[in-house]
Amino acid sequence: MNLRATLLVLALLPACSGTSPEPALPGPVAYTSVEGIKNASAMGSLILAGQPTVEQVAALGAAGVETMIDMRGADEVPDRDGGAEAEAAGMSYKPLPLVGADALDDEYMDRMRAELRSAEGTPTILHCGSANRVGAVMIPYLVLDQGRSLDEALAEAKQIGLRSEALEEKAVAYTKARATE
Repeated sequence: MNLRATLLVLALLPACSGTSPEPALPGPVAYTSVEGIKNASAMGSLILAGQPTVEQVAALGAAGVETMIDMRGADEVPDRDGGAEAEAAGMSYKPLPLVGADALDDEYMDRMRAELRSAEGTPTILHCGSANRVGAVMIPYLVLDQGRSLDEALAEAKQIGLRSEALEEKAVAYTKARATE
Protein backbone atom coordinates (compact mmCIF):
# COMPACT_ATOMS: atom_id res chain seq x y z
CA MET A 1 0.00 0.00 0.00
CA ASN A 2 1.43 3.37 -0.98
CA LEU A 3 1.16 6.64 0.94
CA ARG A 4 -1.95 7.72 -0.99
CA ALA A 5 -3.74 4.48 -0.10
CA THR A 6 -2.61 4.79 3.52
CA LEU A 7 -4.01 8.31 3.71
CA LEU A 8 -7.28 7.02 2.27
CA VAL A 9 -7.41 4.34 4.98
CA LEU A 10 -6.68 6.96 7.60
CA ALA A 11 -9.26 9.32 6.18
CA LEU A 12 -11.90 6.62 6.66
CA LEU A 13 -11.14 6.19 10.35
CA PRO A 14 -12.79 9.43 11.56
CA ALA A 15 -16.11 8.10 10.29
CA CYS A 16 -15.69 5.22 12.70
CA SER A 17 -14.97 7.52 15.62
CA GLY A 18 -17.77 10.00 14.98
CA THR A 19 -15.42 13.00 15.23
CA SER A 20 -13.76 15.30 12.72
CA PRO A 21 -10.12 14.87 11.71
CA GLU A 22 -7.31 16.84 13.32
CA PRO A 23 -4.66 18.63 11.25
CA ALA A 24 -1.46 16.76 10.42
CA LEU A 25 1.27 16.88 13.02
CA PRO A 26 4.30 19.04 12.19
CA GLY A 27 7.70 17.45 11.81
CA PRO A 28 10.31 16.22 9.39
CA VAL A 29 8.25 13.15 8.50
CA ALA A 30 4.81 13.60 6.93
CA TYR A 31 2.61 12.29 9.73
CA THR A 32 -1.14 12.23 9.43
CA SER A 33 -3.28 12.29 12.54
CA VAL A 34 -5.56 9.31 12.91
CA GLU A 35 -8.59 10.72 14.66
CA GLY A 36 -10.24 8.55 17.26
CA ILE A 37 -7.34 6.25 18.15
CA LYS A 38 -5.33 7.44 21.13
CA ASN A 39 -2.10 9.24 20.10
CA ALA A 40 -2.27 7.84 16.59
CA SER A 41 -0.23 9.00 13.63
CA ALA A 42 0.93 7.44 10.40
CA MET A 43 4.30 7.09 8.74
CA GLY A 44 3.90 5.57 5.31
CA SER A 45 1.97 2.33 5.72
CA LEU A 46 2.73 2.17 9.45
CA ILE A 47 0.15 3.41 11.95
CA LEU A 48 1.67 4.24 15.35
CA ALA A 49 -0.84 4.39 18.16
CA GLY A 50 -2.11 3.88 21.64
CA GLN A 51 -4.75 1.24 22.37
CA PRO A 52 -7.46 1.09 19.68
CA THR A 53 -10.98 0.11 20.67
CA VAL A 54 -12.54 -3.14 19.44
CA GLU A 55 -14.49 -1.11 16.88
CA GLN A 56 -11.35 0.67 15.69
CA VAL A 57 -9.53 -2.66 15.28
CA ALA A 58 -12.43 -3.87 13.11
CA ALA A 59 -12.37 -0.63 11.11
CA LEU A 60 -8.61 -0.92 10.57
CA GLY A 61 -9.02 -4.45 9.26
CA ALA A 62 -11.90 -3.42 7.00
CA ALA A 63 -9.78 -0.55 5.67
CA GLY A 64 -6.97 -2.91 4.68
CA VAL A 65 -4.57 -2.94 7.61
CA GLU A 66 -2.95 -6.38 7.44
CA THR A 67 -0.89 -6.68 10.63
CA MET A 68 -1.19 -5.65 14.27
CA ILE A 69 1.96 -5.50 16.40
CA ASP A 70 0.87 -5.27 20.04
CA MET A 71 3.33 -4.07 22.70
CA ARG A 72 0.92 -4.48 25.63
CA GLY A 73 1.47 -7.07 28.30
CA ALA A 74 -1.27 -9.70 28.72
CA ASP A 75 -2.37 -8.22 32.06
CA GLU A 76 -2.71 -4.63 30.77
CA VAL A 77 -6.15 -5.11 29.28
CA PRO A 78 -7.41 -8.33 30.88
CA ASP A 79 -10.89 -8.04 29.36
CA ARG A 80 -9.55 -7.86 25.78
CA ASP A 81 -7.92 -10.43 23.51
CA GLY A 82 -5.82 -8.56 20.95
CA GLY A 83 -5.12 -11.71 18.99
CA ALA A 84 -8.79 -12.62 18.66
CA GLU A 85 -9.69 -9.02 17.76
CA ALA A 86 -7.01 -8.86 15.07
CA GLU A 87 -8.03 -12.26 13.67
CA ALA A 88 -11.70 -11.24 13.58
CA ALA A 89 -10.65 -8.11 11.66
CA GLY A 90 -8.65 -10.18 9.16
CA MET A 91 -5.25 -9.08 10.45
CA SER A 92 -2.25 -11.10 11.50
CA TYR A 93 -1.31 -10.56 15.14
CA LYS A 94 2.21 -10.20 16.49
CA PRO A 95 2.42 -9.79 20.28
CA LEU A 96 5.70 -8.17 21.34
CA PRO A 97 4.93 -7.19 24.93
CA LEU A 98 7.14 -4.59 26.55
CA VAL A 99 6.44 -4.35 30.25
CA GLY A 100 8.65 -1.71 31.85
CA ALA A 101 11.85 0.02 30.79
CA ASP A 102 13.99 -2.88 32.03
CA ALA A 103 12.47 -5.10 29.34
CA LEU A 104 13.67 -2.69 26.64
CA ASP A 105 16.94 -4.54 26.14
CA ASP A 106 19.06 -5.15 23.05
CA GLU A 107 17.28 -8.41 22.20
CA TYR A 108 13.88 -6.73 22.31
CA MET A 109 15.07 -3.79 20.20
CA ASP A 110 16.68 -6.11 17.64
CA ARG A 111 13.44 -8.10 17.35
CA MET A 112 11.26 -4.97 17.08
CA ARG A 113 13.49 -3.45 14.41
CA ALA A 114 13.30 -6.71 12.45
CA GLU A 115 9.48 -6.65 12.69
CA LEU A 116 9.34 -3.02 11.57
CA ARG A 117 11.66 -3.69 8.62
CA SER A 118 9.54 -6.71 7.72
CA ALA A 119 6.38 -4.57 7.86
CA GLU A 120 7.71 -1.89 5.49
CA GLY A 121 5.19 -1.34 2.73
CA THR A 122 2.52 -3.46 4.46
CA PRO A 123 -0.38 -1.71 6.19
CA THR A 124 0.49 -2.30 9.86
CA ILE A 125 -0.52 -0.88 13.22
CA LEU A 126 2.06 -0.81 16.01
CA HIS A 127 0.44 0.00 19.34
CA CYS A 128 0.77 -0.07 23.10
CA GLY A 129 -1.54 1.49 25.67
CA SER A 130 -0.71 5.14 25.00
CA ALA A 131 2.00 5.23 22.26
CA ASN A 132 4.71 5.90 24.89
CA ARG A 133 6.49 2.58 24.23
CA VAL A 134 5.82 2.90 20.50
CA GLY A 135 7.69 6.21 20.49
CA ALA A 136 10.64 4.63 22.28
CA VAL A 137 11.08 1.74 19.83
CA MET A 138 10.81 4.09 16.88
CA ILE A 139 14.00 5.93 17.90
CA PRO A 140 16.44 3.21 16.80
CA TYR A 141 14.30 2.25 13.82
CA LEU A 142 14.22 5.82 12.54
CA VAL A 143 17.97 6.34 13.05
CA LEU A 144 19.44 2.97 12.15
CA ASP A 145 16.96 1.76 9.54
CA GLN A 146 15.52 4.97 8.09
CA GLY A 147 18.59 7.23 8.19
CA ARG A 148 17.18 9.99 10.41
CA SER A 149 19.41 11.90 12.80
CA LEU A 150 19.09 11.13 16.49
CA ASP A 151 17.67 14.62 17.10
CA GLU A 152 15.01 14.09 14.41
CA ALA A 153 14.17 10.65 15.80
CA LEU A 154 13.80 11.99 19.34
CA ALA A 155 11.50 14.78 18.17
CA GLU A 156 9.42 12.31 16.16
CA ALA A 157 9.29 9.82 19.06
CA LYS A 158 7.89 12.54 21.30
CA GLN A 159 5.31 13.45 18.65
CA ILE A 160 4.35 9.79 18.48
CA GLY A 161 3.81 9.63 22.25
CA LEU A 162 7.12 9.02 24.07
CA ARG A 163 6.98 10.49 27.58
CA SER A 164 9.13 8.16 29.69
CA GLU A 165 12.67 9.33 30.35
CA ALA A 166 13.70 5.76 31.25
CA LEU A 167 12.46 4.41 27.90
CA GLU A 168 14.09 7.30 26.06
CA GLU A 169 17.44 6.68 27.77
CA LYS A 170 17.35 2.95 26.92
CA ALA A 171 16.38 3.61 23.30
CA VAL A 172 19.05 6.28 22.83
CA ALA A 173 21.76 4.09 24.43
CA TYR A 174 20.83 1.17 22.16
CA THR A 175 20.80 3.45 19.11
CA LYS A 176 24.20 4.96 19.89
CA ALA A 177 25.74 1.54 20.56
CA ARG A 178 24.37 0.06 17.32
CA ALA A 179 25.36 3.14 15.29
CA THR A 180 29.01 2.54 16.13
CA GLU A 181 28.96 -1.16 15.18
